[in-house]
Amino acid sequence: MDDSTFSQLKESCFRHPEITEVIFDYNKMLEMGLVAINNIDYGFDIIWDKIMSNFLWKNFKYGIHIAEK
Repeated sequence: MDDSTFSQLKESCFRHPEITEVIFDYNKMLEMGLVAINNIDYGFDIIWDKIMSNFLWKNFKYGIHIAEK
């Protein structure tokens, strides 16, 4: 995902534009996940594969703790 699309997503609280591409930048994925979890109005869809889940579990336990709250 390019930076301009990511900026548009952030400005719209990750509602627009709809994207269907895979995001490989884990920093963008983490930011999207944390912002979305903290600002759920209508729900969100996010798919994390095994590698991303293992990465999160290993390196971002605090983020998971926040998500569980």
